[in-house]
Amino acid sequence: MAKKAKRKAWMKFYDLRLNDEDISHLRWLLQNEAEWQQHLMDSPPTKGQTPDEKLEDWVVARDMKTYAMRIVQMIDKVYKGGKK
Repeated sequence: MAKKAKRKAWMKFYDLRLNDEDISHLRWLLQNEAEWQQHLMDSPPTKGQTPDEKLEDWVVARDMKTYAMRIVQMIDKVYKGGKK
């Protein structure tokens, strides 16, 4: 009897090639996303929202802001002309 080979899970990442305008636009979108998430973090609880629900929303907004800022930092590290 032949043994079945185990299949390994894998993910392949492709190179994404963007021109200067695309990189600037992507950076702008991510900065706006981070600012929006900060606005959500700073806003008071909505009517009827429990403290636990507000905390959960705050944590989600914090995580989304962190992801956006990480990508902005990666763009800045690779693409020096994007900062304004």
